[in-house]
Amino acid sequence: MKKKIFGLLAVCAIAVFAVVSVGRTNYKAYYSGDAINYQGNLIIASTDTGSLEIFKLNGSSLERAAKLKASNSVLDKTDDFSSVKLNIENGRLFAYATSAYTLYKYDVSNPAAPSLYTKQKNTYYEWYHRVDKLGSNIVTVSNTGIKVWKTDGDKL
Repeated sequence: MKKKIFGLLAVCAIAVFAVVSVGRTNYKAYYSGDAINYQGNLIIASTDTGSLEIFKLNGSSLERAAKLKASNSVLDKTDDFSSVKLNIENGRLFAYATSAYTLYKYDVSNPAAPSLYTKQKNTYYEWYHRVDKLGSNIVTVSNTGIKVWKTDGDKL
């Protein structure tokens, strides 16, 4: 009887180890964002994780240079970013990112140290879903329509 119980326990233990893969790496898929060649460097931006992530190609590996969350000072919390577009203006690299009802403009000329350049909020009823580039203008898409933003100057 003891041999049968011991044998059953051994079979169960072997089955558990056979089903569970040891040392398996989880990968995160990135499916949207933007990429640009800036001063001879490939810079990639994505908001797939809810954060604004800036990547830089270093040799043959892609390294994350920065990861930011959208601040929501009204509620003293952070919000998720939903979309990002990169744009070179007057020799500087900017990332336009949307989060809820706000369009953010970050200076990412130094990808490791992005700085908030400006942001523009609208009503709480018009949430931005996407940001894109149309010619030299930035375009936001919301549930109420499309807005075209001028990128020349210090304000949006």
